[in-house]
Amino acid sequence: MLKITGNTWRYAPDDVPLLDWREAGLRKPCVVRCDKVARITADDIAWDDTPVYGRLSHQDALRVAVKVMEIQKRADSESR
Repeated sequence: MLKITGNTWRYAPDDVPLLDWREAGLRKPCVVRCDKVARITADDIAWDDTPVYGRLSHQDALRVAVKVMEIQKRADSESR
């Protein structure tokens, strides 16, 4: 799980700005903090009580996935 925040003023290199934030149903521009990963299982989520604020566009989801893969590749090479 990745953090999405409207605090876009604190832009970090591993942040991905959501270009389609309006289409995603968000109220203001947001970024995904790709370096803030929380490892959870489906059992950790109370699905009936979890609000859905929106859905990422295909374009934004792909950009986030690419950034996460870049971060993982960088971490793998640093651990060698």
